[in-house]
Amino acid sequence: MFLKSVNPGIKIIAADPPGSVLYNYFKNGQLERTGDGSITEGIGQGRITANVEGAPIDDAVHVPDEESINMVRGARCVGMTVPVKGQHV
Repeated sequence: MFLKSVNPGIKIIAADPPGSVLYNYFKNGQLERTGDGSITEGIGQGRITANVEGAPIDDAVHVPDEESINMVRGARCVGMTVPVKGQHV
């Protein structure tokens, strides 16, 4: 919400793994799984959690596992701490 208060024109995009309900929730307002499953762990378990409820999300995209893992590896190469629970990347 802070980013939107500073710049109302900013777009906030949810990046969600295939198989999660959040992608479809932000696109269509329905808690339905879309896409194939993912090796990444979700936070919602088919529900909207308190940290997501009311978030000013403008759009959503599916990010495949391979792409997510490559992003984490790249971020770690430049010194960012990016935990991936239960996974070795």
